[in-house]
Amino acid sequence: MPEDNEKIFARITTSPLSADSAYQFCLSPENGAVNIFIGTVRNEFGGRPVEQIDYQAYPDMAEKILRTILQSACGQWPLNKVYAVHRIGLLKVTEASIVVAVGAGHRGEAFEACRWIMEAIKRDLPVWKKEFFADGSVEWQHAGATAISKK
Repeated sequence: MPEDNEKIFARITTSPLSADSAYQFCLSPENGAVNIFIGTVRNEFGGRPVEQIDYQAYPDMAEKILRTILQSACGQWPLNKVYAVHRIGLLKVTEASIVVAVGAGHRGEAFEACRWIMEAIKRDLPVWKKEFFADGSVEWQHAGATAISKK
């Protein structure tokens, strides 16, 4: 696994995600905690059955923004390692779309930073999702944006 540096790993990928890769990257003797968040495709949105989601992004631009988010987290908390990988492409229900992991000296910092990173990703990362519903309808979504419906 290539590293951005010894502290930060940020990627956009089409490959399946691994919580173990996140954990292995975040291992450090200075850590008292490694917090891992895995976001998965759920089977409904707004009470409507979802069959799959197509995540799309311009990978180079999205990776730069993802790296900036992780660097910002490192400036706010005393973190030893931070990892975030977002998957793009067509994902079925239950497949992982994002893995975020934080290694820190204490659990409080790890939990807070991991949550902050995930909220920043949802707000700022230029990744769009095309949700395919069981009734045949499709909606494009982006964090903070209004859905565009298409039947």
